[in-house]
Amino acid sequence: MKKNNDLSAFYSVANISFLILLTRTAPGLYWGESSLLATRSWFLGGSHPPGYGLFLQLNHFMLKCVPFGDIPFRSNL
Repeated sequence: MKKNNDLSAFYSVANISFLILLTRTAPGLYWGESSLLATRSWFLGGSHPPGYGLFLQLNHFMLKCVPFGDIPFRSNL
């Protein structure tokens, strides 16, 4: 019984955290490299010498999985 309570508490905290993230995310392109990283993760290109390879791949996956919002908003999630 305790395992179900722990699991429901985890899902409650995760859902509340995600809702807070949704309300606080920048709605479009932001200052700095956000436009470069959003574009490069959509096309899976290299951004600059450090590359941010894992970030670009994970962001590309999220861009394809999230069905709502425009590309910069999905990239900021």
